[in-house]
This record gives sequence, structure tokens and C-alpha cells, in this order.
Amino acid sequence: MRKFIPILLAAACALASCSTLTKEQKAAEQARVAQAVADSIAQGHFKINTNYMIPLRGGSKHIGFDYYLKVNGTKIDSYLPYFGEVRYVPYGGGKGLNFDGEISYFDVNKGGDRYEIVISTTNEEDTYVYYITVFDNGSANINVRGRNRDSISYRGELNTSAND
Repeated sequence: MRKFIPILLAAACALASCSTLTKEQKAAEQARVAQAVADSIAQGHFKINTNYMIPLRGGSKHIGFDYYLKVNGTKIDSYLPYFGEVRYVPYGGGKGLNFDGEISYFDVNKGGDRYEIVISTTNEEDTYVYYITVFDNGSANINVRGRNRDSISYRGELNTSAND
């Protein structure tokens, strides 16, 4: 029995050092993600994949990561589902929040562990203001307000990969 005590102590020390490495690796990964988020926003090129929507009226809904908001310099590509009250709909139903457009206003403010971004755009149906919060860990919230539609919110992740 006494022969196993040194082996157990060595195993315990090895596990303790592994957990320290894991904490260091975790901190390094968090720093990498925070830097990728900062770089994407500073360049004005980012994509937020949404997985949850919260309409003003009715219940929240999981939507998967098929929907997104992409900002590329002075252009916006909005591919988001919409549920809510609409005060004006063009003949045929309109585009909703699925359109490409020019950004007329863009503002970014950094506060603590988050970026607050305001984007305004207009298309042939409405004028929209996107209020976006992106956290250093890459999670994001989007609130969209239009003149002719109820506001709607989304949750998702900022895509930090270099491919998108």
C-alpha cells in the first residue's frame, strides 16, 4: 500500500499542473478572441451569425445559425427573419429584414468588455437602425428598429474566423 502513495502523489501533481495549463490556455484563447473581435470591428468588416430572435410581441424563438448580419465597410447585408407588426407593407409582402444596402450612419463606442455599434440604413421599404452590442467573448445582441415595423432583437455570435 505504501508503494502506491508516491504514485498517487505524482498523479495528483500532474493533474494539478494540467489544470494550470488549462487556465493559461483558456486565458490565451479569450485574449485571442477579444483581439479578433476588436480587429473585426475596427476594420468595419464583421459578420454576426444569429441563433435566437426576440420579437417585441410574442415569444422568443431559436432560429439556428442560418441567419446573419454582415457589415463590409459602407455596405450592410441583412438576412434576418422578422416577426412583428408592420404598419406598411409593399405589394407582394416586401423584403422585411432581408436586403443589401448602403450604410448611412455608423458609430462604435467601446465600454468595458463590449462594443456598442449603431448602424443606420435605408432601403425602398423603410429606414432601419441597428443597435448592436458585441462582447469581447464574441457574443452579440442586435436590436433592429424600423419606422414602419415593430422592433425585434436577436442574439448570436460574431464570426471571428478569417474565412467570413
